[in-house]
Amino acid sequence: MNPKVSVIIPTYNRTNLLSRAINSVLSQTFQDFELIVVDDASIDNTKEVVENFQKKDKRIRYIQRKNSGEGPTKAINAGLKVAQGEYISFLEDDDEWLPGKTEKQLELFRKSKKKNLGFVGCNILIIDEKLKTTKTYNLPKYKDNVFLKKLLVGSKFFFNFSILMIKKEVVNKVGFLDENLKIAADQDIYLRIAQKYSFDFVPVPLIKFHIHGSNLSRKPNYNKEMSEWLYMLEKYRDLYKNNPMANSCKQRRLGVLCLSLGDYKQSRKYLLKSIIAHPLNFKAYLNLLFCLGKKFFLKNIGKKIHL
Repeated sequence: MNPKVSVIIPTYNRTNLLSRAINSVLSQTFQDFELIVVDDASIDNTKEVVENFQKKDKRIRYIQRKNSGEGPTKAINAGLKVAQGEYISFLEDDDEWLPGKTEKQLELFRKSKKKNLGFVGCNILIIDEKLKTTKTYNLPKYKDNVFLKKLLVGSKFFFNFSILMIKKEVVNKVGFLDENLKIAADQDIYLRIAQKYSFDFVPVPLIKFHIHGSNLSRKPNYNKEMSEWLYMLEKYRDLYKNNPMANSCKQRRLGVLCLSLGDYKQSRKYLLKSIIAHPLNFKAYLNLLFCLGKKFFLKNIGKKIHL
């Protein structure tokens, strides 16, 4: 018989962390699941690590992708294609679930009075490199239209995929992750789901988000982020058109990215668009003043200091 829950772990060259993630799934109080580990063309001994787990637990499935290493989007889709559970959960290979995560989220699905509840999240424990809890991240209690508007803005209240449980029928209806996206893939699928289904969450921490060397060392890719936010603005043009503040916040974000890239002309363009979209977005005015001031400094004072 098909399992109740399919758990998908995308992984790439993280054998030192992967075992902890797998063990946290196997230690769940709810045990009717399959665990799908998608190896995104790792060049370490990931396959050997997973095979050792498979010898002890037949619920573990292993998928090895070739010529990838492009991020988790395609790896997650590979897992979704073979998932057989009624519900889908995700776990990033450097995160860890607390034992009651699956049970508590399924319980919320069962008890919810919302007929169209499509996905459920949870709160998060932030763990430092010494394995000490630094703080608890509580999801803001956004509901209905406010929830959708916050998604359009791009709020970080959805920390990562590890918090989520989604009905498989929902994924089948809205589609898999958009493989054109890497940074914004999570926001994209949340937007597609939120337009048709309700969201809820268990108001207690159920995952551990680990801060460590490899996630701290990642340099921001401003050019990639620019291209993805422009893609999102076009893809959801009508939604942004009907939500001026969300559109303003997104344009402001583009302006700030251009500022980070040193493109002051483009920065002014997007910041002006932000102000036009919603004149009460005061942060855009501050960013514009900073942009103009920084350009003036570099053009005049900075040149004199250099000479």
